[in-house]
Amino acid sequence: RRIAIAGHQIGNHGYRHESHLLKSRRYLSDSIDRTQHIIARLTRTHTSHFRPPYGHFSPGLMKLCRERSLRIVLWSSMPRDFDMNVSDESIYANIKQKIKPGSIIVLHDGHINSARTARILPRLIGIIREKRLSFALLKN
Repeated sequence: RRIAIAGHQIGNHGYRHESHLLKSRRYLSDSIDRTQHIIARLTRTHTSHFRPPYGHFSPGLMKLCRERSLRIVLWSSMPRDFDMNVSDESIYANIKQKIKPGSIIVLHDGHINSARTARILPRLIGIIREKRLSFALLKN
């Protein structure tokens, strides 16, 4: 609720963080609809974006999203901040190399390595600002 009130956009990522490949229409519908309901109840807003876990999607999932007016949004850069085998320098290099206008960078919170993501975030923001880019909401 605080995140939505602060003006940030909330997106649907499915009820469970598991691949949506090879799942039945009923399973996909439940995952999406259940999450839409929770987002609406907690934030009093409606989301129009869906990011499938792991970026896995199928024609069936695309159809369900269209039926619900959900736009599937993927990413341009996944620097693997959640993986402690990836160095901070590799994360910085990944973002510096791939960032451009319109980029979507996936960073993670709410996991065992969240403290690392929080620690490196100021430098990542610095890289974005060095390139004279800014942050923006996704357009519907």
